Amino acid sequence: HRSAARAYSSEKLRQTDAKGALKVVSIENTDCLSISMDYEGTACTTYIYEQEGMLKELFVKDSTAFSLKDGRDITAVSSLSIEALGDGLYHFMTADSRGETASLIAAERSVP
Repeated sequence: HRSAARAYSSEKLRQTDAKGALKVVSIENTDCLSISMDYEGTACTTYIYEQEGMLKELFVKDSTAFSLKDGRDITAVSSLSIEALGDGLYHFMTADSRGETASLIAAERSVP
C-alpha cells in the first residue's frame, strides 16, 4: 500500500508539465485530483480519487460525459485525502484497511 499509492501519485505529478494543470475538485461528492492536459490536440483531464476502497484513475476528453465508476483501479486504499497547500504544492495521504497511513507532499512543475 505505502509504496504503490505514493509511487503512483508521485509519478502522476512528475508527468504534469504545465503550471496550473493541477486542481483539487469535487465530483460526485468525491475529492479528486484533476490533471488537465492537451493530448494530441484534444483537451483531456485525468482524475485521481478513492472509490470503494481503491485508488482510481479516470482519463477523459473534456467534452465527454463520465462517471467516476468508470475509472480504473490502481491500488487498494481505505481512504485518500488530497489537499492543495498553495504555490503548486499538494499533500496526499492514504490509509489502508489496518489504519496505516502514507503521506506525500509534492509540487507541480512550473513550466508556463
